[in-house]
Amino acid sequence: MNLIPKKNNIGVGLAIGTFIPLAGYLILMAIFSLLDDLGTFETVTATSSMFKERTLSICAIALNALFMRRYDKWRYTQTMRGIVMPTFVYIIIWIYYFKDIIFPYFS
Repeated sequence: MNLIPKKNNIGVGLAIGTFIPLAGYLILMAIFSLLDDLGTFETVTATSSMFKERTLSICAIALNALFMRRYDKWRYTQTMRGIVMPTFVYIIIWIYYFKDIIFPYFS
């Protein structure tokens, strides 16, 4: 059973590029919350404001790189273009949302 669709279609890429970071963020947040309940990350979360949200969201966006690499290996350029578009949108939203934390001297 193949979990990665093998189609060279921009629509498939848009669906993957949109869904994977959202699902990845939910899964990573659930894992982080479970570990936080166990008391594993108390010192890490106390060091920086919005550390958890910032880190988990950029990790979820980076999950698209795994799929981009797979479709690059298959030479499915249309699907890769579809994955890249929502990835750039997510990155722009991430930078805008966390700009005061990332660039404290420019605010």
